[in-house]
Amino acid sequence: TPAPSAAAPSSGSNGFALDDLLGGDLLGGGPMGASAPAASSSAPILLENGALRLQGAIARAGSALSLNLFFTNLGATPLKDFKIQFNKNALGLSPTSVVVDLGQQLGQGASCPFTVPLGTDQSKLAPSASPVIDVALKIVATGAVEYFKAQVDFCSLLVENGAVDKKEFIADWKALGDAQQAAVATVRGVFSTDVSQVSAKLAERNVASIATRSVGADQRVAYFSCRVATGAAVLVELTFKQGFDACKLNVRSKQAQLLPVAKQAFESLLAK
Repeated sequence: TPAPSAAAPSSGSNGFALDDLLGGDLLGGGPMGASAPAASSSAPILLENGALRLQGAIARAGSALSLNLFFTNLGATPLKDFKIQFNKNALGLSPTSVVVDLGQQLGQGASCPFTVPLGTDQSKLAPSASPVIDVALKIVATGAVEYFKAQVDFCSLLVENGAVDKKEFIADWKALGDAQQAAVATVRGVFSTDVSQVSAKLAERNVASIATRSVGADQRVAYFSCRVATGAAVLVELTFKQGFDACKLNVRSKQAQLLPVAKQAFESLLAK
């Protein structure tokens, strides 16, 4: 898609300001280096056309988030420099620099990996019902701006120290009871109704068990917490009733944008 001139601001089909890609904010920032594990030719395809095939995924190494990419030049024009921009998203993720310098000229058929370090930007926060980030990539050599979607695996963003202090949990849980800060669902066909088995599985994904309690003679309620790499906490309540192959899921967070993504992730974790 040919890019418009910087003198005539325009918006792309994904809501990006293309003039930013050509000469505004996206020309700032120094080049990024590939320090985290890079993507390979086996990674999911994000973009493929006559000029470029792009593969990769968002990943976490320690507390650092990155978009790990694998570039393959499919056209005759050598490729080396790019500009990258994220649209608003549920996690507020954004590249720490917009400059993508591959460090070498890729001729036709040549490939190389590149890691885009990610940080958080409050201006990028937006409610989202989908764990997908729209990304714009400018190919400097041709001026073309391409678009692709980067999938966010919520569980891959969870850090190891996700436990919230019990007193803090109780206070936050009570404060986050309104519809804007909670997401509720009934998960049917769960893999187990045994709280200890559920806790063990969630612990493997960095979800910490906070407390359990009995309600009457036939219900068990379990509370969990986790934190994404951006620092935001997610609080979870699971209610199991004897004789039912299901549970009630209640997810709460001060960062309401996380709720749809977190709810979807826990529904998947609890399913058979």
